[in-house]
Amino acid sequence: MNILFIGDIFGSGGKRVLAEMLKGIRAEYAIDVCVANGENCSGGRGITKNLITKLRRFGVNVVTSGNHIWDNKDGVEAFATEPFLLRPLNYPAGNPGCGSCMYTLEDGRTIGVINLQGRVFMYPIECPLKTGLVEINKLRERTDIELVDFMLRQHLRNWPLPGTSMVKLPPSWVRTPMYRQRTNAFWTRGLPISRTRE
Repeated sequence: MNILFIGDIFGSGGKRVLAEMLKGIRAEYAIDVCVANGENCSGGRGITKNLITKLRRFGVNVVTSGNHIWDNKDGVEAFATEPFLLRPLNYPAGNPGCGSCMYTLEDGRTIGVINLQGRVFMYPIECPLKTGLVEINKLRERTDIELVDFMLRQHLRNWPLPGTSMVKLPPSWVRTPMYRQRTNAFWTRGLPISRTRE
């Protein structure tokens, strides 16, 4: 399965690039499914129903998000009708929308997409690792492959989700210095860890 993942589609510039290039890229590389982060589509803050329709027309199949997903009221309302628009799974219960979905290709193959958000320098939300692992295991029973969009404000040098692999998309605003986490116990249970400055 050929999967194309696109990081932040930011404002008009990001949408213009997609409009001009995405269909050609999908054809050239025989892309089966395209997942893109759309939380900054609307002028750099949030997303709208109209923009979701545009992204689909450009060739995006699943739209993920992060901490800016609630910045536009119109986008919040879109969760009621858009099953392939995701907000972080580890947001508290009662929020609109879902944090995961199963997308089925024309040939019947399936991909599970999970959207998570970190907590370092972010909102105090549910643990992304515990929440993510539970959902990964659920989706594995029904899908051929799983993709996790993990929105972070700090790099994880050691991927903390056992049984999965990581592809890094380093953002320009990651804070430094960064630390190598020696154990996942800190992230999942708050246990002290040793840190070495890099």
